Amino acid sequence: MRREMKKGDIYWSLDTEHNPHPIIFLRYDGKENFEGAIISTKGVQGNIPMKDEYFEQVDKLGKQYKIQNAPSYLVRDKYIKITLQTNDKVVGRLTDEGIKFVESNLKDLKSHYFPCPVWESVEKADEE
Repeated sequence: MRREMKKGDIYWSLDTEHNPHPIIFLRYDGKENFEGAIISTKGVQGNIPMKDEYFEQVDKLGKQYKIQNAPSYLVRDKYIKITLQTNDKVVGRLTDEGIKFVESNLKDLKSHYFPCPVWESVEKADEE
């Protein structure tokens, strides 16, 4: 059964060893899959700097989010992830401005599904 995720919610992967980056939920793309984006702490490989105002600081209960732009970069690619691969806990949330920023920077890109870790796939593509 698919859990309810909202556009702009930020999650950690269950496998942080191979997927150490936070994942932004964008939309569902099938029964257990969703389209998402990745946040990195490094400005490499065309990653786009994100501003503090793109991140909400606290949840509805006033509890501080763990992901608050310290520093953050949007990986310029979209990925298909399996819902069950993410932790249930929302660790951050984008503001409406942050969601618009992500969507505008990724709008012309096709989504990729990688069965292996994302960075391993990027490195393999760079080698070819």
